[in-house]
Amino acid sequence: MTFEQALFVVMWGLLTKEAPRLQDETRPNTQAYKAVVERMIAVDAKVADGSLVDAKTDRLLIAGIRFYESRFREKPADGDCFQKWTGERTKNAKSHKVCNAVGPMQISKSNLAIIPVFPEVRAAFIGIKPWDHMVSVDKVDPWKIYQKAPMTEAELRDPEMNVRLGYAILRHWKVTANEDLPATETRKTPPGVWLTAFGWGKLPGLDPRTVRSVDFEGRRRCETVTAMMAQLEELAKKPEAKFKYTRPKDWFCGHEKGTMPGGKPPEIALK
Repeated sequence: MTFEQALFVVMWGLLTKEAPRLQDETRPNTQAYKAVVERMIAVDAKVADGSLVDAKTDRLLIAGIRFYESRFREKPADGDCFQKWTGERTKNAKSHKVCNAVGPMQISKSNLAIIPVFPEVRAAFIGIKPWDHMVSVDKVDPWKIYQKAPMTEAELRDPEMNVRLGYAILRHWKVTANEDLPATETRKTPPGVWLTAFGWGKLPGLDPRTVRSVDFEGRRRCETVTAMMAQLEELAKKPEAKFKYTRPKDWFCGHEKGTMPGGKPPEIALK
């Protein structure tokens, strides 16, 4: 059993726990769904470079987002939808459904107007179209460069492009969360903070116990990642396992009852 095979077992287990009907191998859609999960595991492996924690943990963090956003689907239905009205709201007015979030990571289409300035996003597309022209832009306005050849909605819907972009945005929030801290704070923000910021589109507030606060969504996503780690550790002990896995040292999501590694900083740090 390889790491990829073990990861599939863990991810498929999450899906079957939520939808027991997927355990029926005779269902026509089950095998197709399995193939999708396997393809997306390969995409995650191609994208994750270890810049968050390490390569394997980064894949789990991506999976934690994708499970709740798209249930590991390759081309999920669009999300963040609302009814948009045309004309005045009279009996003759018409409305149509408009959705903003697309792809496996459910990235908002509105992000295409703001994320070109994120250096982590530009770095993620070195040598990769359509944004490979944005790499050497340290001395120019990246927005002006982007306007000449913006990423299209069709490109945003591409599974690999979508995951690569989502991973870069998550990395941006990790970097930003750690840079924008009081001078006396010596600890680094835990993964639950990055996952919270990914959902909010901005950093959560400071918290004296965990550096920054973690919301419900960040908590359950990080808890899912932690559960996946525990299962992978057990699978790695099996005789047929051809991989090794142990969770990162001092793994801490940021919502636990205990104080995070590094202890509690002086109260003055947050004043």
